[in-house]
Amino acid sequence: AINAGRLYLLKMFLLNQQVSSILNLKQKILYRTVFCQQNRHICRCNSMGHYWINKYNIFQKKFYGDSRGKILLEEYIDGEEYAVDIIWNNGVPICELVSSRLHVKEGNMFPDYVYFIDCNMEEEKRKVICNLAERVGEIIEITNGATHTELREKNGRYYVLENAVRPGGGGCMYQLHRYMTEVNYFNQYYQSMTGNKIEKVNIIKNMTGKFIFFLSYANTKSGIVTKIEFNRNQLGSNTEIFKVDFLTHIGDRILPNTKGMRYTIFVFGIVHTESLREFEREIDKVNSACILEVI
Repeated sequence: AINAGRLYLLKMFLLNQQVSSILNLKQKILYRTVFCQQNRHICRCNSMGHYWINKYNIFQKKFYGDSRGKILLEEYIDGEEYAVDIIWNNGVPICELVSSRLHVKEGNMFPDYVYFIDCNMEEEKRKVICNLAERVGEIIEITNGATHTELREKNGRYYVLENAVRPGGGGCMYQLHRYMTEVNYFNQYYQSMTGNKIEKVNIIKNMTGKFIFFLSYANTKSGIVTKIEFNRNQLGSNTEIFKVDFLTHIGDRILPNTKGMRYTIFVFGIVHTESLREFEREIDKVNSACILEVI
C-alpha cells in the first residue's frame, strides 16, 4: 500500500462543521484551491481562528484564485520532503532524479523556495524513495513522458503528497540535475514524448561535501519594476553560481498577486560544504542577493 494523507473535497456550506471536527481531533490540515499550482495556493490551518480568516480570503477575496465554491482539505504531514522526477519509455523508468526540499521560510504558506541535490544521501534511502515514485507511475499506467512525485518521510514512513504527469518545476529539476550528471534530460524527455526508444540513464557522480541547489525568489510586491538584479558580492566564498534567470525586467508591471507568491528570479548554484546548517546559512545569502524594487 502507498501511504497518503486524508483528503476532503468539500463545498463551502460543509466546511465549518468538517474543519471544526478535524481540528478537534488535533489534526493539522492544508487548504488547496481547485486550481492550485506551484504550491502557491496552499495554506496550513492551525486553529478555527486561522480557518475563518482563510475561508474569507478564499471565497470572498478570492486570494487563491476562483475556487468555484469548493475547497480541498488535506491532512498535513510534516517531515523531510523529497521530489522524484522520472522519465519513462515504454513503461520503463529511464532516469530517476531525487531532489530534497529545504523548509526554512514558508510559515503557513508553501512556496517552492529551494530544492537541492543532497550528495550525502545514502544510496539505500534513495532507492526506497525512487521505488515508491515508480509505484505511483505504475498505478497511473504511464507509458512515455514524465512524472513528478512529491513525498514526505515521517518516523521512517513515506507518504505521497502529490503526483503530476509533467516535468517538475517546468523543467527546472532537469536543469538542476544536469549540473551534477551532465546528462541532457530535456532531450531524454523529448525522445520519450516522441516515442523514440532511449537507453536507461544511471549516472551518480561522487560529489559528497556539496549541495547543488535551485532557488526560486518569491515576490509579493506589485507595481512597475525599477530594479531587478542579483548581487554576487553578498555571497560566501564557498558558494558558486551557475545560472541566474530573471523572469521579469525593468519596466514590467507586476500586478497584485494577493496571497499567491510570484517567482521573479531563479538561481542555480552549488555550496561547497558537508553541513546542512551551513548550507542553509549560505542559501539565506543567495536569497538576500536577489533584489527587486517597484514603484
